[in-house]
Amino acid sequence: MNYITVQAKTYEEALKKARHQYGDRLRILSRKDITKPGFMGLGHVVSCEITCFLTGEEEKPVSSIIPEEKEDTKLIKTFENEAKTPNPDDLRKATVPEEETTVEEAIEQEEKTVNKEAISEIEALLEDVKQILIKNDFTSYYIKFLMDKVKEQAMRALPDVPSKSDIQTAVLDQIAGSLKIIKETASSRITAFIGPEGSGKSTTLGKVSLMLVKNQGCKVGVINLHGEGTPSDLTQRICQAGKIPYFEASDASSLKAAIQSLNDVEYIFIDTEGQKLSQSSSDRAMVSALKDCGEEIRYVLVLSSAMKYSDMDASSVLFYPFEISSMAVTCTDKTLTIGNAVSFSYEKKIPMEFIAYGRGIPKDFKSIAVSDVITRIKGFTRSLFSS
Repeated sequence: MNYITVQAKTYEEALKKARHQYGDRLRILSRKDITKPGFMGLGHVVSCEITCFLTGEEEKPVSSIIPEEKEDTKLIKTFENEAKTPNPDDLRKATVPEEETTVEEAIEQEEKTVNKEAISEIEALLEDVKQILIKNDFTSYYIKFLMDKVKEQAMRALPDVPSKSDIQTAVLDQIAGSLKIIKETASSRITAFIGPEGSGKSTTLGKVSLMLVKNQGCKVGVINLHGEGTPSDLTQRICQAGKIPYFEASDASSLKAAIQSLNDVEYIFIDTEGQKLSQSSSDRAMVSALKDCGEEIRYVLVLSSAMKYSDMDASSVLFYPFEISSMAVTCTDKTLTIGNAVSFSYEKKIPMEFIAYGRGIPKDFKSIAVSDVITRIKGFTRSLFSS
């Protein structure tokens, strides 16, 4: 006797499905309700599994009565049949009897059919989210990472298909989980801000300095390291407005002297000369000054969110001589997306530390948080950001 297992969301659906497939010969043997975790481990999913068997096998037709033939006639027909050459067409048409399907094989085939449809729905939902991420300037590498993670979660919940909202929530959750954010401003006494021209180094340094002075009452000193070029007066003006000690340096010896002059402050911030992305390497004088001053310096890479990912990537090559501790993302008020900066941080393994979203000093600037990134991703259901 063959046993068949059918699974659906409810007992009624399972019975309807079995009747449609096997007809009135179907008989119910047992019922089992199944409960398992839902998508992303949230809630639970209930389904029903019924085990059935078939009855009333078709009767074999009764053979018609054939008059008994004479013995001689039988022998002649037997000889003719044995001597007859088989017809090739008849041999080709001959079929091997099908083997009976086991319960396990029936279950596996049923699951494959159901799961194939569910997987198609999941892939369509993922494709929609992928297009949103592309519009937010996330890189293909980072998008693939997100899609693989979310698809893996969805596959574990089969045959159930998550909703559009569930998929979007899972993607945002993966983005939040991939972000590496640090707050190490107070972990090192000396911090240098480096970055390409126009990235906002001087403004970022000024905002960090004033944030510590005004909000935490810290003693801060600033050194403008300009190498062979002319120092920017923006740094000096910021220090004058905040009554912050200010020094200039152009090489290792003058940098060391300036650091020694700031022995009474808690934190020293070094502003560096902006580097052109067209350069093959960082300014040698600046590198030498920072490396040979005899002090332990922490480096923060300042990048504008308005930059293309390729320019961000070029910056990481340009400043390879320095062991970059974190990055500051500036000009988020001048662009609609932040995916390029998030992708860069993830792919280069450089944690985020600060975010600037305006020109105000020190307002419009803060230590970055997960919410600062998530709320800047456009195209997702807005209700997701209130949870």
